Amino acid sequence: MVGDVILKDKAQFWDQPNVHYHQGMQAGENTLNAHCARVLMRTLASSPQRYDRQAFVNAYIDFMTMTPAAHPDTYAESYHRGFFANLAQGRKPENCGIITHDTASIGALVTIAPLVFSERLKGISEDEIKITCRAHLALTHPDESLMQVCDSYVQLLCGLMDGPDEAGVKTLLLDASKGLTSTNLAGLLKRNVPDNQVVGQIFSRACYISDSWPVVLYLAYKYQNNPWQALRVNTNLGGDNVHRGIVLGTLLGLQSDIVATSWFEQLVDHKEIAHEIEALIRVASAPKP
Repeated sequence: MVGDVILKDKAQFWDQPNVHYHQGMQAGENTLNAHCARVLMRTLASSPQRYDRQAFVNAYIDFMTMTPAAHPDTYAESYHRGFFANLAQGRKPENCGIITHDTASIGALVTIAPLVFSERLKGISEDEIKITCRAHLALTHPDESLMQVCDSYVQLLCGLMDGPDEAGVKTLLLDASKGLTSTNLAGLLKRNVPDNQVVGQIFSRACYISDSWPVVLYLAYKYQNNPWQALRVNTNLGGDNVHRGIVLGTLLGLQSDIVATSWFEQLVDHKEIAHEIEALIRVASAPKP
């Protein structure tokens, strides 16, 4: 798969010692899953209709198999590799998702927020959005434990879109953790444990959703009034900080009026991304005929 079907011309960097996951990428470039979220944004903005599962999976396949590669990343999570391995064997695209040891990972949530925003702005109910997001995840991440976290993420995003006050935000964050972690998040926050003990000892730094989801909620709650610090801490804690950071940044953006303009404008594709965001909002918010 790597080099021939996806990640064109990147096979040389695989199975080599001391090669960074995202080798060769420049400051401000987006990693692969962020590009996949942009693919979804463009798909959603291309039609006034609701999310079209077939339209997205077709766009995803086209994007991932472009020559030359349409993104700068060297790494693709196992879900990408498994999807295209199944596709090459003749499976229908909607049946190419695989289950592996790391299917239930934080990277799966990267494309969920644009879908929630689009559906919610169209006036779709929270329950219907959960069903839609589950169907979307099933294309690449058919795992029930992950679906349950996705339900909580959808509920949290919809709640934050309503503009709650500071206390309301904290309640939403704590509610999002209930039943999904064995560690009581409220009790952990009261103990004021150092961040590098929370992440690394209590929770793993790895991608697994059982640890990465409560880590995101912990950082969003603890640094509610200092989003810059939340993002810095997440980065310095290491592990799968890229995908944690995308989900964390989404939550921070909804719960704070502080606009991350200075950082956003350092993204290589910031102008294109801004246009894609504007198009998504414009189409989703347009009055129904």
